[in-house]
Amino acid sequence: MAGQLRGQAEFLLFDYLDQGQSEIQNSQSDQWGRGPIGYERIESPAPLKNIPRYFRRFGLPRPLFIGYLREQGPLGIPRTTKQKGILSRNDLENIEVRVASTYGELRQAWRFTYVIPNHDGEDSDNWDAFYYPVGEARKTLMAFAGLLEGNEAACVEKWEQALVP
Repeated sequence: MAGQLRGQAEFLLFDYLDQGQSEIQNSQSDQWGRGPIGYERIESPAPLKNIPRYFRRFGLPRPLFIGYLREQGPLGIPRTTKQKGILSRNDLENIEVRVASTYGELRQAWRFTYVIPNHDGEDSDNWDAFYYPVGEARKTLMAFAGLLEGNEAACVEKWEQALVP
């Protein structure tokens, strides 16, 4: 896909496992960057709090990724161009507003009784490519329906206030 769009679009990549980054340079890596991947110890996810073990997030620290997103400015144009074609000035302003508000919205998530993670955005084909949603979209829909019926799905989370600084 990227080869077909060469010269028509700009692609940005953030590689969480890039061991060449000074933030996770591993003294055990060889000259090609192979070796154990750096990680940080994280708090147990809410549904697994009662399991006596620790969890690790591999790769670059999350604040580095957040900084990368801030430096790049508003992203999300592929989602909008897929839905609308050529973008107007109003479309671009809408994208900027949505991107600018995302971090603040995440910081408020702890106020809600439940948070349902969903990696299939509103533009994902998983919502409407088949008769019923599939993949992550289906999992999200089923979790929401379960909450309406009084059942809590395993993927439903409760965020602590300090989760997003």
